[in-house]
Amino acid sequence: QPPVALLVPPKPGSLPRQSGFAEMTPDTLDLLALKPAETGDGWILRLRETAGRTTTAQLRWLGHDLTLGEVAPSAMATWRLTPAAGGWQTTRVNAAEEAIT
Repeated sequence: QPPVALLVPPKPGSLPRQSGFAEMTPDTLDLLALKPAETGDGWILRLRETAGRTTTAQLRWLGHDLTLGEVAPSAMATWRLTPAAGGWQTTRVNAAEEAIT
């Protein structure tokens, strides 16, 4: 299922009225999941490569440009995104959200 966008009325706060929070490249990657990590520490991002060739996943996440790493042809890949000093840290994880060493 593709992500669903919901329009909500504006509320008071410190964030701008509009902004993007995530953008993936290249377009040969499908977003399979973006969810809170089971541990409560950060977010889990799961992608699938659709063109049948190795590609390097790039993510613009909350204003930060992140190079995630390679995704094999027609494969799924998963990363944990955690806040770090001045930005975000990315860690390649398996489907059980355990770090891949």
